[in-house]
Parts: sequence; C-alpha cells; structure tokens
Amino acid sequence: AGEPTAGVRYGRELHLDPEVDSLLMEARGDGRLGYKLTLQTSAFPGGVSYQCLLPLSENPSVEFEQLCLPLSDFRASSRGRAMPDAPPLRAADVRTMGLMLSRYEVGGGVKADIPPGPFRLQLRGLRAVTIAR
Repeated sequence: AGEPTAGVRYGRELHLDPEVDSLLMEARGDGRLGYKLTLQTSAFPGGVSYQCLLPLSENPSVEFEQLCLPLSDFRASSRGRAMPDAPPLRAADVRTMGLMLSRYEVGGGVKADIPPGPFRLQLRGLRAVTIAR
C-alpha cells in the first residue's frame, strides 16, 4: 500500500511579523492531489502541525500557479488526526515550515490513496504578507 505521506521540512527557524495573515506561493504540481504546506509553531510544538491543502491544478501540464493561503485556512493536525482544541494559527508563533504529499485530509481523516511512484512539486516562491487591513 505504501507510505501515507512524504515530505520535506525547511531547516532554519522562521520568525514572521505578527501582522502577517497570508502566505503567497508560486508552485507547480504534477497533477496529484494531496500536496500541503505545513507550519509548526512554538505555541503547540511536538508532532502538531498546521496544514493547508495546496489548491493546485490536477492537470500536470499547467504552469506555475499563484496561490494565496490565508493563515485562517490552516488546520491543526497530529499524525492524521484533527486537533479541534488547538489555538488558531498566529504568524508570530510560526517556527518551521514544510511541504508534504499526504493521503490525509487537512485536519485529519483519510482521503484517497495516493498512487505509488515518483512525484514532483516545484516551488518558485513563497512570501509572507498582510492582506487584511
């Protein structure tokens, strides 16, 4: 059946401005569903991450897409299970980030199986921004 997830984490600690409310990403997928951006925080360390599904095209020939990921869309999860009692994600608490291909829904629960084989997610840019004023 294969592993349920595959991912990579950015190695350096992050310090976002407390006013940040969204992340802007320029990315290109391979047509697979289940790519997520994950954020770990100082407020809820150790196995808990805040996850947001990347709304990428299912068409692998699509070029880079501009994605806006509001922090309010990130959901707390631990090992595929929702963490409904987790505090809301705050930019000032974010310490690490990663990218993941996962068969689990954001916030927990199994989605569909991910077919085995190579996969590719390209990231051209990622910026922390303040949109709401």
